Amino acid sequence: MYLAGLITGSWRLQLLYVAFVVLFFTVLEIRVLCRHCPFYSRGGSFLRCYANHGLPKLWSFQPRPANIWEKATLVLSFLLMGGTPILIELNGLAILHGPVSRQIYTGLTYASALAIVGFFTLLSVHFCPRCVNFSCPFNRTPRELRQKYLDRNPVMREAWASLD
Repeated sequence: MYLAGLITGSWRLQLLYVAFVVLFFTVLEIRVLCRHCPFYSRGGSFLRCYANHGLPKLWSFQPRPANIWEKATLVLSFLLMGGTPILIELNGLAILHGPVSRQIYTGLTYASALAIVGFFTLLSVHFCPRCVNFSCPFNRTPRELRQKYLDRNPVMREAWASLD
């Protein structure tokens, strides 16, 4: 994305992207995802979890499952975070002249796409199958482990009882 800014001479898209990512992780994600997580119910005014440790709790804990709009917001936000860098880089590629520079930049764009796919694969293979935030649309915790967790957590069990 840095090279795209140098090539195009415009940094507007990159700045908007950075602003969105900061806003997402500090405000929006906490609203649509974190407040449904058991970690959010812990005492104190700051999150103590694997993903957003130290961020302020801006909303009250909601043990109920996330609604369709919250899930859609999360999925669309992840698509934006993963897709925008590629679109910005493709914009830079469209302006380049000369076969060698286009080939090099195409390789960098391809590497960026692989890094994004790798990141989401890492999450889905190593973190999503063990996550206690069952509201997340990406949660892959096996049903039997989910049930064992809910059996030990009466507040969550009651909120989730309507789903079984």
